[in-house]
Parts: sequence; structure tokens; C-alpha cells
Amino acid sequence: MASLENDADLLNEIIYYGREKLYHHIQKAVLEGRRKKGGTPLLAFWNAFSLMMEGSLAEAMQEFKQINHRDVILCTTLALIHCHKQSPTVDRETVQKLDGRMREERKTCGEMGWYHAGMFLWMVGRHDKAREYIARVLKGSPDNVEACTLYGWIDLTCGRDSLVKKSVDYFDRVLVKKDTLSYIPPDCFLGKARFFEMRNEFAGALDLINLAIVDHLEFTPILVEKCRVSLALKNWDQFTDATQRILGQSPTSIDAHRYQALWLQCKCGKTKEAAERLGEVIELIDRLEPRNHRLCYETSKIFSRMAAGNQLILQQTAALLERARTLAPAASDYVTELGCQALMRVKGSVARDAEKIFREALKLDETSVSALTGIIWCQLLNGELEDAQQQLEFLTELQSSIGQSSDLYYLHALLAEKKAAPTMEIMEKLCEAQKYHSEWAKKLPLGFDYFIQFNPHFTLLLVKFLMKYASEDGLSSVKMLNSCEILLEELTGKSPGLIEGLYLTSKLWLIKGDLSRAQTGLTECVKLDPTYSPALLLSAELALKKGDYMLCRQHLDEGLSHNFEVRESPHYHLLRSRACMLENNIRGAKDALVTALGLPGVKKQTDNSNITAAERSVIFIELCAIYTRLKKPAEAMAIVTEATTIFAGTSEQFRISVAHADLLAATDVDGALSLLRTITPNDPYYVISQQKMAEIYLKHRKDRRMYIKCFEDLTANVSTAQCFDLLGDALMTIKEHGRAIDAYQTAIKKDPHNGQMASKAGKAMIRTHNYSRAITYYETAVKLGKQTHLRYDLAELHMKLHQYEKVEKVVTAALESETGEDVHTRQVRVKFLLLQAQVSEKSDVQRALDLLNVAKEQQAKVLRAYQSTESTATELDEQRQKAADICCYSATLFISRRDHEAAARLYQEALLFMDNYERALVALAEMYLSMDNLDACHQHCTTILRHITDHEVATMMIAEVQFRKEQYDLATFHFEQLLEKAPTHFEALSRIIDLMRRLGKLKDSEEFMKQAEKHITVTIPAGLHYCKGLYKRYSGDPTEALQCFNLARKDKEWGERAICQMIDICLYPDGETLGGEVLSAVESDSDADQHGYEDMAVKTAERLLSEWQPTSEAGKNRKRVVEGHLLLRKKGRQEVEEAILLFMDVLRPSERNSQIQEYTPAIVGMITGYMLIKQFPRARSQMKRIARKVWSFDEADDLERGWLLMVDHYISSSRTEDANRTLGRIVQYNQSCSKAWEYYGHLCEKASNFTEAAKNYENAWRFSSQSNAVIGYKLAFNYMKAQRYVDAVEVCYKVLELHPNYPRIRKDILEKARSQIRL
Repeated sequence: MASLENDADLLNEIIYYGREKLYHHIQKAVLEGRRKKGGTPLLAFWNAFSLMMEGSLAEAMQEFKQINHRDVILCTTLALIHCHKQSPTVDRETVQKLDGRMREERKTCGEMGWYHAGMFLWMVGRHDKAREYIARVLKGSPDNVEACTLYGWIDLTCGRDSLVKKSVDYFDRVLVKKDTLSYIPPDCFLGKARFFEMRNEFAGALDLINLAIVDHLEFTPILVEKCRVSLALKNWDQFTDATQRILGQSPTSIDAHRYQALWLQCKCGKTKEAAERLGEVIELIDRLEPRNHRLCYETSKIFSRMAAGNQLILQQTAALLERARTLAPAASDYVTELGCQALMRVKGSVARDAEKIFREALKLDETSVSALTGIIWCQLLNGELEDAQQQLEFLTELQSSIGQSSDLYYLHALLAEKKAAPTMEIMEKLCEAQKYHSEWAKKLPLGFDYFIQFNPHFTLLLVKFLMKYASEDGLSSVKMLNSCEILLEELTGKSPGLIEGLYLTSKLWLIKGDLSRAQTGLTECVKLDPTYSPALLLSAELALKKGDYMLCRQHLDEGLSHNFEVRESPHYHLLRSRACMLENNIRGAKDALVTALGLPGVKKQTDNSNITAAERSVIFIELCAIYTRLKKPAEAMAIVTEATTIFAGTSEQFRISVAHADLLAATDVDGALSLLRTITPNDPYYVISQQKMAEIYLKHRKDRRMYIKCFEDLTANVSTAQCFDLLGDALMTIKEHGRAIDAYQTAIKKDPHNGQMASKAGKAMIRTHNYSRAITYYETAVKLGKQTHLRYDLAELHMKLHQYEKVEKVVTAALESETGEDVHTRQVRVKFLLLQAQVSEKSDVQRALDLLNVAKEQQAKVLRAYQSTESTATELDEQRQKAADICCYSATLFISRRDHEAAARLYQEALLFMDNYERALVALAEMYLSMDNLDACHQHCTTILRHITDHEVATMMIAEVQFRKEQYDLATFHFEQLLEKAPTHFEALSRIIDLMRRLGKLKDSEEFMKQAEKHITVTIPAGLHYCKGLYKRYSGDPTEALQCFNLARKDKEWGERAICQMIDICLYPDGETLGGEVLSAVESDSDADQHGYEDMAVKTAERLLSEWQPTSEAGKNRKRVVEGHLLLRKKGRQEVEEAILLFMDVLRPSERNSQIQEYTPAIVGMITGYMLIKQFPRARSQMKRIARKVWSFDEADDLERGWLLMVDHYISSSRTEDANRTLGRIVQYNQSCSKAWEYYGHLCEKASNFTEAAKNYENAWRFSSQSNAVIGYKLAFNYMKAQRYVDAVEVCYKVLELHPNYPRIRKDILEKARSQIRL
């Protein structure tokens, strides 16, 4: 077919225009071809063909008759027959002659003749005949490229699935030889691409189109096809690139301009620019396709649906439609579409003009379902309900044979609403409308046909109708909200620039309580149009939900500045009222609602009013509530009475009844309950009435049985998942968790995909400790619903049960599923990353740090997103705090690795996220305190106290800093101030008792305890018992101390500390230096019953230890150390070695920290153990660790015990200087340490400095409350040696008074001192 190859580009262009029904374009192409190459019979044929298809039959036949060429004679004859048959009056004689001529021509026709005839037959829709003709060509030339391509297109467009599936074989027959053929027509690529499109394999189609572009760079229709496929893929970048390339090659391309108008309207939301571009499309059609009424009609239909009521675009579509109607006045479809667009422009509820147009269309085609549907719609809007009902019944019967539609169900719902049918009936019809409408969205890819079928204009109408019955009140709205979500998700996904779709989506999320998503949608709305007043009013409502009345007022003022008509909106005044209520301006709120009541359409519905009955009733209800708060019951009752009259006979009358009952409940409970009982299960707001009744029973009558019965009646009458969910919530309220689980289980059976109910069931099971069932419920819910929050609940439960591998598995699956880049997804990702870090820190701290770093990056992006939107100060602070918390978490891990520099950087970073963040400042101060950087600690504590003057932790730290700096008066000052403000602040009281003891002024703390007792009116709290026990212990009265601690040991807050103190008293009643040798000689025989007492004390300690169930990691470590001390106390070598192993286990590097632990109590325990079994070198190695320790209040007692052991060892090793230095360190931090003064005395006594020894023993005797017989003995002995005989005798008497069975002092000192006095 050499002739085809010579004019290949021109012929391909003509075929494309013929396929797309752009017949005037064919004439232009023929004209261009004749100008370049002269006239040919083939070009003459296509010119005549285009005239025929435009309806110029006479002109076309005239041209056909002039063609007489062997290659086109057959198709010309077929065309003449077609023209005659299309004529108003058919010349049968001529047709018969032409038929005979055609049969003759078929006998002599060559391949080209058959090919062109087949092409013609396909172009006029005679697929079977076209297939027969092309088959003749392929029979003679199986590899004919053009014939294979055409045969593929014939099968592809015939509408028979079996042949459509085979069509690709013919395209492949050509494409497989791509490397060997010199030329492949672009239609072959486009044919296979269209095949992929029909199978929704758009990626494959795009690949083929890109190949075609390489081979046919100048063939513009390929780029048009690329636009089509890119749009189906929602690849807007490639789409816009392709349109620009088309306009570069062919600036007058109608398709490119149509696609650009679509992009401006659907993607960019630029309706004004879209309308202007549509005006350019009209101009191009007038110039390039002036007789193409079908193109005008289709373009008008597409953009009218996309306009979503925009008047600028509807004006352009109306102009297009008028052109189509002028060209084809008898086309009923065009008249029907004219009626549809007239209906789109209707404001209010009167559609007389549209109805006339539909009736005109019905006259042209009595079988037109669309025209009949339009008439019914108009009748409903015009209030002609009886006529509409009759027509609708007829249409329903008709539709039963041809299939249901969303329009039909919508009209049924509209009729039901107009006739005040039960709300549930209306809701059912609307949900059916949504179901059928959504099916179209699944069937069609994004494109012109999609917008015609899915019809964004109708979709928005349906969503608004659904939202009328989907308020925040009542469970029946849940299904409506879900239906709205399905429609809006589809609409905004395909048309992200449709501002009303974004607005309604934001409104939906606001109703559902997802404020974050609502804010995101409103931000997009404002980006598209900053003056869009509905979005500004909704932003004001969102601000109210967040509690930010200032931002609410700002949005209201902004909306008013852009559109003064907002003042005529009752919703505007309702929001003003709510803002006033938030700032406690009740009178301002009342005035706003009174203004709203006076607006048209509130007290009486008007045709032009857009306010719904529900919105009207809310104004009355809220005004009633305000009058109640203003203590004006008469006015409140008057408002309720007026509302009852206005809404009588409507669904809102029941809502008013609920409000009336709420008003009555304060004074007439029986009347309120009676009123609520009048609302039956078939009435709207029945669910709310039952909830209100239950509330009255519980709040006013304290009747739990009737409270639950209200919900049981509700589930009996309205057996929905949501009602059983309410029953479960009610049972949880009264702590009947078992029955609540059953209710939630029933709810889940009715709605298996509702993850929220599964979450509640799981939490109820956790409350009953039925963890396995809870896990099963969560896992089932995750599989069915795939809700992210359920994955998180499941992971948290596994974490609670220490099932870390399962936590990792759940978190990994969740992170893999959360691949989006929106704010909500990032927030979810942060939650899971934090949970994963908690798991990782137990085995791999570095991985945990890496995860936290990722979480910090994600949270920083979330914070930036919030900063770029109109977020409230509270929301921003919340996001800043989350970022700061991640930094603090990372810092604690670095501290566990002793990398204080990295920790400090992270704490400073946390402070950058959030100025003066308390947690970071406290943690920094604690870290610097542990590093002995007292100035830095003091600086951060001062910063904290500047903002929180009575901050407990900061006060204690700053006191500790000043104590270490030996600024004792300042150290006590802060505690005194704290206790003056709050005398029962027992944490501060316990600290000041300890501080006063360390300053040697324990008696001074007694006054603070008396002040605390004065402020206690009922039962003495455990905190005070603990403080008294502490005071008694430090006063040297262990028995009284045990009694006080015993009264506190069952308390949740103080019990653990009390038990720890009791055990310590049992093990070390007199502060004995267990493991020391220096003082043991005198102590060993101080009391004959000492061993019996020790056995009893150890048993008591063991019993107390069994009661101690610490929950924190620090508490668990402390308990293990105490267990070790119990073993040490038994002093057997086996027990001591077992204790040492226990201490070593505590100090062993953990999974979290690979370094050796520096836990002071365990190190002291090891020193004690080694000293007991005489392994002094090992003891010395542990002493070095204790010597390096920085003193702190938390470790003070353990450090003191360790340092005393060091002193004992130094004295035994004759290292007097080291012993004195260490004793100085002990006394620096605890001037009341009697054991330190005893060691001082021992050193002086050893040096025969009896006077100095006596002074030290005096301190030891005083700080032991003159109750320790051993110290008393040593003091008396040194008095005697210093020739202070009277003092020696006095001390002896005191010792014997307390310890009569201590004869050694009588013999060794008392008698000798007396004898010296006599002399």
C-alpha cells in the first residue's frame, strides 16, 4: 500500500479526526493536503465524508458522484447508499441501483478498495461489515500493517467482550515487528494503548504512548491521548506537560484547551480562569467545528457537572448548549440537558422555567427517562408533591426493568422529606442513593466521562442532603456520616480544587471530631480562595471546638469583611454567641441569639432560606440554655414553648422535647421523664431522649438500675451497633465491666469493621485483666478495619505484658502501612516510632536513639505544618512539647550511657522547641547536680522557680546545691518558704527533717510537723506518719519510728519508702558499721541478748521484704540490694558470698546500658561483704569507686555507710590521715552522724588525747540521743581519763538507767570515778 505510505501522516490525522468525530477538522486537513500535494480521489472522498457526517447530505453526494477511482470507488458507492438512507426522503430506486453497482465493484475491487471501504463502514458504526471487508484484505496480505491496525480497532470498538479481548492480537501482530518494519502507523500504538485503558492498565498504556511519541514526534493526537491517560493516572505533572506540548505544536487544539480548563477547575480551583479558558474553547469550536453540535453538547455537559453550581462556568456551558440546540433543534437530549443546567442555576425552591424545558424535551422524545426525572425534580421543588409522587411511582416501575439509579433514590428521599416521612426512611433512601452513585466512581477512570457520570454537582447535593441528617447528635447519623465520607473522599481525591468539596469534607471531619483533618481541609480552602466565607465561618466553628474564642472572633470578622451578607446568616450569630459563652460573656451570647431569632427563615422557613430545621432548632435550644444560666426560668420556658409551636409536626419537635425535659429536670424530674417517654422508637432523636432519660435517672435519682434500663430499652428498640456501644459505655460508667464486654461484643458483631468498638471491648477486657481476649479482639479488629489507633492499642498491650517481640511486629506493620506524607500520618508515625524506641532501649540503645532521631525529624515537620496553618496557641504548644519530649527521651538514653555532653545538647534543643520547658530544665538541673556542676544546676533551678515559685523538685535541688556549698541558712530558707505556703507538703517536710538532721538541728524541724498537724482536720495522712517516723529514727528512737512507719506502709505513695526505712531499722538499729573491725570489740559484748534481737530483726525484715512489691526499675534494684543486706546480716560465709553475687548482678551491665553500673547501694553492699569475709584487696577496689562518688541527697545514707567502712579500714591499716579526711567529708554532709564522731573519738583516744576524744564522744552521745550504751561507755571512760570524774559518773548513771544489765560500766568506770572523787 505504497499510496498510504506516501500520505501517511495526513491519512493518520484524518482517521483520528474521523474516529473522534471532528469532521470539520477533516475538511481542514484535506484542504491542507490539497494545498501541499494537490487533489487526490482519496482526499476528495474524505472531504465528502466529513460533509456527510456534518449533515450536508446533498453537497456530500455531489462530491461523491465526482469520484471515480478504482481504490475508492467501493467506499464511495457505500457512502452514496448511506447518504440516500439518511435523507428525509429515501430514493429507493437509486439505492437499488447503487446496491447493484456495489456488488459489481466488489468483484473487481483490489486491496486498497476493500481497505477504504472497511474504514468507511467502521466510521459509520457498521462494525460487522467493516470486519468482513478488512478480513478480505488480511486473507490476501496477512501482514498488511494498516489492515491489521484497522481490524484491531474494529474489534476494540465493537462492544463485544469476546472480540475486544482478541483485538490486541492484531496490534501485537504489527508491534512485534517494530524493529524490522520501516513504518508503523500511530493508530497501532494508540489502539493497543486504548486496549490497556479499557482494562484499567493505564501504566502500560502510558508506556506505549511514550513509544509512539518517539516514533511520531509531530503527531499531536498522541499527546492528546497522553493527556487522557495521565489524567486517568491522576498524574497532574505529566498531564500539564502534555497539554503544554500540544499547545506548542497546535495552539488551536480544542482538546488541549478543554483539558486546561479541566485542570484549572478541578486541580487548581481557579474557576474564573477556567471559565475564561472555556470561553476560548467556545471560540475555537465556532471557528474549527462550527457545525459540531455533539461537541458543543458534550463539552457543555462535562463542564456543567464540574462547575458545582459556579455561575461563571454555567454561563459558558449554557452558551455551548444553545449552539448545539440551534444546530440540532430536534435533539431531545440537548433540550433535557438545557433543563438540567437551568435546574443547576435555580436558587431557592422554585424551578418553573426548568420544568417547562423538561416538558419540551419530553414532547420531542416521550421515552426520555432523563426528561421525566427532571420534571419530577422540578415538581418536588415547586411543592407539587402529589403529581411528583405519581410520576415517581411510574418512573420507579420503569427503572425496575432498566436498573436503579442514584437520582431515583435521591428523589424518593426528597419526596419523603417534603411529606414529613419518618427520618429513618429518608436516611435509608439517601444511603441507597450514595451506594448506587459510588458504584459509578469505581467503574470509570478519571476523565471527561467520569465527570459526566459521577457528576460533582449532584454529588455535592447528595452530600448536603446527607449532612442534614448527620449532625453531632444521635447515633443514626453515623451511617450518614460514613456515606458522606465515601462520596467526599472520591470527590476531593479526583477534584482537589473543588472548593465546596473541600469545605464539606472539613465540615464532615468537624462533625466527626477530627479537628486536625478539619483544619487541614480548611487551610486548603483558604489557599484556593481567601474570601470564601463558608470556610471562614467553619474555621470560626473549629476555633470554638478548640476553645479559642479569640481566633473564632477573628475568623468571623474576616468572613464579614469579605461578604457583608454573612450578617444575615443565623449561623454567624450562633457562632458569635458560642464565642461569647467561651469568654463567659453570657449576656453577649444571649444578644447574638436574639438577633439570630429575628432573621428571616429562623422562626418561619422561607423558600430562599438555606438554613435547615436542625440549625433553626439549635438556636432556640441554646437560647433556652442561656436563659437558664442567667436564672431566668420564665424566659427559658417561653422560648421552649415557642419552639414547640414552631416545630410541631416536624422532626425537630422531638429535639425541642429533649431540651424541654432538660429544663424541667431541675425542678420536676417526673415531668421531665414523662415528656421524654412520649418520644417513641420511630421518632427522630429517640436515641438522644433515652440518653437524656438515663442521665436524669443517674444524676437526679441516683438510680443505677433505671440508668442501665434506659440503654437496654434503647438496644431492644434500635438494635444497631451504635446503641449497643452506648450500652457498653453506660455499663463501664457504673463499673460493670463484664456486662460491658458483652455489649461491645454484640456491637462488633453488628459492625465488624468498627475498630473503635473493638478498642473499647479490648480496654474493658484489660480492666478485667482478661488480656488474652483483649489481644484477640485487637488483632481481629486490625485485620478487619486496619485502623491505626487499634494497632497502637494492641502494641501498648503487648508492651504492658512485656511481649516485646510482638510489640516490634505490630509496630513494624503499622509503620509499613503509614506511608503518607500528610500531617496526620506523620503524627501517627511519631507515636509508633516512640513505642518502637521503648522496645529497642531494652536491648539496643543505639537503635533506640536512631529511632528517636527519626521521630524528632517527623515531629519537626509536623510542627512546621502546624505553624504554616491557622493553629491555636494550645495546638502549637502541644506539638512543641511533643518535639521537646522526644529530645528529653533521647537525652535520658545518653545519660544512661554517661554521655552527658550529648544529653545536654538534646536538653538545650528541647528548650529551643519550647522555651522554659519544665521537664527539660529539671532534667538539666538534675544532670548537672549529678556531675557536681553546682553553678549550672543552680542557674536552671532559678529559671524554674522564676516561673513556678513553689516548684518542689527545683526547690529541693537548689537547697541541695546550697547545702553542698555550705550555705546552710539558704538551704533551709527554700523549704521553709514552701512549708509556710503548704504546711502539709510532706515531701518538703521529709526533706527539711533530713536537712535539719544533717545540720545538727533536728529539733528545729519539730515545729514544722506541729504546723502540719494543725492543718489536718480528719485522718492523719500517711505522709505525716512517714515524716514522724523519720524524725523518731533520727532522734534515736527506733521503736517509735517503726510504729510510725508501720502506719504508712500500706499507702500507695509513701508505703515503699516506709517499708524500706523499716527494713533498714531492723538491720541497722543503731547505725552499726557492719563489716567494720575497729569498734566491734566494745560492741560485741555490749548486750547479752544482742544475738537474739538480731535474729528477730532479720525475720521481721524478711517479712517486710516479702510485702514490698516495687514497680519502678529503681525500686526493684533497691529491693535486691536489701535482700543482699539481709544475707550479710546473717554473717555466714555462704550467705555473704551469695549476697556479693547478688550485688554484682545488680551492677552488671544491662541490656540498656553496656557499661558497668555505678549503683552506690550495691557497691557499699559489696564492700561490706568483702570486709566480712576478710577479702580486703577486693574491698579496697570497691572503696575507690565510692571515693569518687559525688554526694547527693538521694544517695546520702548509702554513701555515708560506705565512707564509714572506708574510715574503719583506714584506721585498721593505720592510715590516720586518710581516716580523718574521710570523716571530715562525712561530717560536712551530716553533722549528726554519731558514728563519725565515734570514729573521731576513737582516733583521739588511740593517740591518748583523752580531752579531744571526750569532745568527739560528747557529739556522738548527743546525736545518738544519749541512748547508745557503747558510746556512753566510751564517753565516760574518756571523761575519767581526762580527770572529769563527775561527768563520768553522770554518764554512767544515764547508761545504767537505760541499760541496767550493762555491768561493765559500773566496774570499769563508775566505781573508779567515785573513788577519785572521794580522794
